[in-house]
Amino acid sequence: MTIEMITEKLTGPGVWYRSEIQDDQSWIMRLDGDDVAEIDAALAAVKQAGLPIPFPASAFPLPTVAKKIDALIDFVSHDKGLTLVRGLPRERYSDDDCERIYWGIGVHIGTPVSQNSRGHVLGHVRDEGRSINDPSARPYQTASKMDFHCDLMPVDILGLFCDRTAKSGGESYVVSAQTVHNVMLAERLDYLEALYQPFNVDWADEEPPGTQPWYTMPMFSAHGGKVTSRITSRRFVQMVTRHGELPGLTHEEATGTAKMVFEASDRFLGRTSNLVRILGAHSPYLARWFLGSVGAVRQPGLGATTDARLRGLANIKTSMANACTYCTAHTSIFGQGLGITEEELEALQTDAYKTSALFDEREKAVIAWSEAMTNNTAQRDKETWEAMRRHFNDTEIVEISMACAMFNMINRLNDSFWTELETEDYNRKQWNAVEGLSVEESEAYAARFAQVGAAERQAEAAAE
Repeated sequence: MTIEMITEKLTGPGVWYRSEIQDDQSWIMRLDGDDVAEIDAALAAVKQAGLPIPFPASAFPLPTVAKKIDALIDFVSHDKGLTLVRGLPRERYSDDDCERIYWGIGVHIGTPVSQNSRGHVLGHVRDEGRSINDPSARPYQTASKMDFHCDLMPVDILGLFCDRTAKSGGESYVVSAQTVHNVMLAERLDYLEALYQPFNVDWADEEPPGTQPWYTMPMFSAHGGKVTSRITSRRFVQMVTRHGELPGLTHEEATGTAKMVFEASDRFLGRTSNLVRILGAHSPYLARWFLGSVGAVRQPGLGATTDARLRGLANIKTSMANACTYCTAHTSIFGQGLGITEEELEALQTDAYKTSALFDEREKAVIAWSEAMTNNTAQRDKETWEAMRRHFNDTEIVEISMACAMFNMINRLNDSFWTELETEDYNRKQWNAVEGLSVEESEAYAARFAQVGAAERQAEAAAE
């Protein structure tokens, strides 16, 4: 599927910086005395009729103010994208009166749409004592600071009514999404490209019946040469991980360290596994070190000096002993690239390997040692330990043990994350990394990681 993307600098009145509009009065709509009188008359009519919210625009007549509302709609839609309405004497009205006035003006703007599963078309932004750590809580129900975001409702215009000044804090900030788009286009095209890709967003326990607890959408999209922004709070993207199936990044979504991790994985492991995609999405710095360890321990010629087949047998037996379907598939396919046969794989599934003529005594010692380490009986299994000492030197024992320990960790990660297994054809790309790579290439990548990581930390510090 081809994703339409705006790759030219956006122009027009919707592109602005704070310095350009903070003293500009064009985006401020002021209600005069006649406007307020008309609103008061409409409020009185609604109250006299005893009409509760929701009531139609015809019940709240604004013959003159409606012209200003039409101009407001046009300005928001085709100019700076926002309008501040001032001049309503708040002290004159009760809270219920404010709700009726806000609703009455709103239904002249358009058709109200619910913003939550409770069907609220008129909600309250107030601290309800809820915690931002509660996944079912909306940020506006807490006392926590909210980051820049778009309210993700199927509407063209969103409104807020300031009922009263907060005791502390409560300031509202606005930013032009078109300006953000331009800055990213000029400075970080890779970030902008990622934001045009689908993101998993948590429903915050308000998903429609029978659907999964998250939905997928891009942060930016384009149609007919126009851009739409749906940049939501990071919290809703991060919360998806609570549902067990941790979402990973695609190559197109990955940026910075995560992007380099994927490139290195393709180069040194033949492809990027879904586990690496998960780690890159949620902890790219750890993913960087994880990848280096996996490559050094597992791959031929990238650090470990032991026969790669021996380490491959250790990885396979460990994964089988842990009953990790994902890792057994991975290690078996990689093992085939190292020359391990279907018959040998079958013998590894049980104790048949112990008497099989398919394996020599060194290989049987490695398989038994891996099984003992995985079952946490190695310390008490003197016979298996003595076999390892007979056949291997200290370096070889450490490297084989590292291979087993590495896949015990990987097995548990994949089982705990419910990692989805890739296709067999995709995983056969591991064979591309069996030969032809060097420690020097690995170290060159490590140097690049250090540079990118330093730049990202500097950017994060500057943002704080």
